[in-house]
Amino acid sequence: MVRKLSTESSCSLYVQLYHIVDDPSSDQIISWSKTNNNSFIVWDMKRLRSDILLKSSSGVLLGRNLTEFVAKLRSHGFKTVVKGPWGIGVLT
Repeated sequence: MVRKLSTESSCSLYVQLYHIVDDPSSDQIISWSKTNNNSFIVWDMKRLRSDILLKSSSGVLLGRNLTEFVAKLRSHGFKTVVKGPWGIGVLT
């Protein structure tokens, strides 16, 4: 069964994600890609979970662990563009 998210919920996810990625204080954890204006990179998956997802209301919208985080992004049309030991780049 496919569950549709409300428009308000979807907008909130995009806004919350934008604020997290755009926050310079989180650049060592997650930041905009320097080579692709439409993507961001998760540099430190452990700190993404412990410092961002578990410590703020963002975990409610974005998930409490990396698996939930990636699943939520995929359900909103994001795609993984690069995989590597350093993180995941995601593109809309």
